Amino acid sequence: MRARGASAALLAAAAAAALLLARAAHLWDPYLLVDDAFISFRYAAHLAEGHGLVFNEGEKVEGYTNFLWTLLLAGGAKLGLDLPLLSVALAAAAGIAAIVLLARLARHALPETPLLVALPPLLWAALGSQPRFVVSGMETLLFAALLLLALERLLVARRPVASGIAFALAAMTRPEGGVYWLLTAAWALLRGPGDAGEGRRGTLRLGAAFTALYLPYFLWRWAYYGWLLPNTFYVKATGFTWSRIGRGAEQLLLLIAQWNAWPLLLLALLTLPALRRDRFALLGWGWIAATVAYFLWVGGDFLPFFGPRFLLPALPFLLILAAQGLGRLTAALAPRAAAVVRAAAAAALVAAALWLSWPERLSRLEGLALEMESWTRLAHWIREKTPPGALVATGGAGIVPYYSRRPTVDMYGLADEHIAHLPPLTSGFRTVAHEKYDPHYVLDRRPDLLLSGVRRDGVPRTAGLGRAPVRLRACYAPFLLIKVRGARPPEEGWLRFGRPAPELYDDGYQTVVYRRRRGAAADSCRKLERRREWDRPAGGAGAP
Repeated sequence: MRARGASAALLAAAAAAALLLARAAHLWDPYLLVDDAFISFRYAAHLAEGHGLVFNEGEKVEGYTNFLWTLLLAGGAKLGLDLPLLSVALAAAAGIAAIVLLARLARHALPETPLLVALPPLLWAALGSQPRFVVSGMETLLFAALLLLALERLLVARRPVASGIAFALAAMTRPEGGVYWLLTAAWALLRGPGDAGEGRRGTLRLGAAFTALYLPYFLWRWAYYGWLLPNTFYVKATGFTWSRIGRGAEQLLLLIAQWNAWPLLLLALLTLPALRRDRFALLGWGWIAATVAYFLWVGGDFLPFFGPRFLLPALPFLLILAAQGLGRLTAALAPRAAAVVRAAAAAALVAAALWLSWPERLSRLEGLALEMESWTRLAHWIREKTPPGALVATGGAGIVPYYSRRPTVDMYGLADEHIAHLPPLTSGFRTVAHEKYDPHYVLDRRPDLLLSGVRRDGVPRTAGLGRAPVRLRACYAPFLLIKVRGARPPEEGWLRFGRPAPELYDDGYQTVVYRRRRGAAADSCRKLERRREWDRPAGGAGAP
């Protein structure tokens, strides 16, 4: 039976890997790499060029949360590789590694049921989020693969040192990896394999290996950036509000439905009665609870259309526990009847995941691709038409800074220390990672170009700029429109000189570049700034 389980795991992993790659190829569009991925590309490029891990040269702000991913990209940049394409290749490799490791964990948790062993890796590839993560350019699948490696080394190979190293690498890929290490170490200490002495020794080795690798890195980044946690943490998770929890709960329900996870949750719940004696299920439910709590705390994710990336660490356990639940549900049947019911249920779950996420829900995301392409074209225009030292202010801190190669003010604070440490807004536009901004601080930096989305009436809507109308009109003039919505324009139609107007807004020109006034046109601005005659909202924030 174990040989059959190994064969089932191998075949399932091969089929799942092929499915993942096929679906990623179907989805592929070079402009589906999301804007946030380019923040890491910019840090990686600067490191490869000798400027250090910085967003702007000379400014040490930790505007990324994926050190290991950025380091891998920097190695590619040093070799002259194209970073967007490299990120996709690395994500695809990580996705395949995650499938293999998940199959090994499923075989460990379901040793007597080859059919159920095949279910978790097949469902992993069938759900629509994973191929999206392949083409996103982000570290999500590497983080998932490292967490799975840590679990596989601990539970299957019984090598706590290797597990600790994998957990440390995961925590260096995303900081919340340390939470899963702590959770697993507590589980290993209290319910470790063998007798209590073996559990304590294994936990000690797990902790020592993690600490030996992670602590030097942590001390280095603390000394380098000056803060205990990444700048992105302060943007997203400081300043508790109940509205953020509520927003996270609403999005959690939405993503569970999009993941088609309700049947999986119901099956997984069947493992709860055996929680006291089933160590694997205990660890799995602990991971699921910790992941949901983190998701609620940060208020969800502002990239839900790419799949529930902050929920992904819980997915492997959910899939395996669902397979276990299916096994328990059919355990009382005769062997042949149980096999038939399990096969039918497994086929239905995989088919539902495929149908509900592809082709129905695995959208090609044409609207997102058009917006990302428009920002790319704008960035190249800025690089060609402005001097190297021109300062740009933008709410999208990835594509425009990366391709323009200009110093940049990130108006939502991911790469700006001042904005990140503001209290969260109490009114105006609020979503994850966009709850803090200070328009007058941005204008105090005197950027040469200022990018903002606009409403139909032409009022800027990015980062509270609409609440600085007097100063914005005195110091800046709109002169370039970017098409970010609607039908794909002809080659010369992406950028259009002029001012915002309702008919242009309706045609998709909904982002505007403002240029700082010069010469006599700037007299009013100079007088205003000299006397500082403008209204500052409380806290320096707000939005139209």
